[in-house]
Amino acid sequence: MATTKIHSLKSARASMIYTELGNGDKKKMHEAEGTTRAAYEVGDMPRDDMATYAEEMRKKHPGRENEGYDIIVSFSPDELKVDNESDLQVAGEHGYKLCKKLFPHSLCYVTVHADSKGG
Repeated sequence: MATTKIHSLKSARASMIYTELGNGDKKKMHEAEGTTRAAYEVGDMPRDDMATYAEEMRKKHPGRENEGYDIIVSFSPDELKVDNESDLQVAGEHGYKLCKKLFPHSLCYVTVHADSKGG
């Protein structure tokens, strides 16, 4: 059974850096190797453009506290396999459709990870 968590983001860019590279030693490793932790990505615009758009919208609306929302959907290894490209795509497309269902008038960007502790 999939588990879903949603929380607001003060900085879309900071969140997108984390979803792409991780943090701490993992981030340093990805930066040094020129790799990412993204196993599959889909979005309404490129990653950097999305972060810039969120920043600009926050500037345009100074009373706005958040730049967006983070939706985390976790699947059991019994449901989807991290070493199966098709399963990673299913997870990404599911996340994208969920984002559009929850926030139909908003832009969405989905990053699928295959490096979680639980597999």
